[in-house]
Amino acid sequence: MSVNYAKRLIQDSGTLLSSPLRWDAKDWLTFAGVGATAGGLMFADKEIRSSVQRKRNGTSDTLANAFRPFETIVPATLVAGMAGIGYAFDQPKLKRMFTPPV
Repeated sequence: MSVNYAKRLIQDSGTLLSSPLRWDAKDWLTFAGVGATAGGLMFADKEIRSSVQRKRNGTSDTLANAFRPFETIVPATLVAGMAGIGYAFDQPKLKRMFTPPV
């Protein structure tokens, strides 16, 4: 790991951890909404999973298997697309995300 990479890692971590200090009311409302939604889904997770499993059948299994290859293709394509846009349109933030540390 290079010194430059370590410096960027520490700086980015500090910025991320201190970001709530710079939030306004809208940011806190968004945070509360996301937190409440995630928390509610965590409590309902077991019931949701059980309901989905009870309704499983051959058609749903076949459909799930048909889409399974896209689990890796779609995220990889999105990442490659973001990198391409960063370099094609000279977007420094996107380019920096895809530049290996020196």
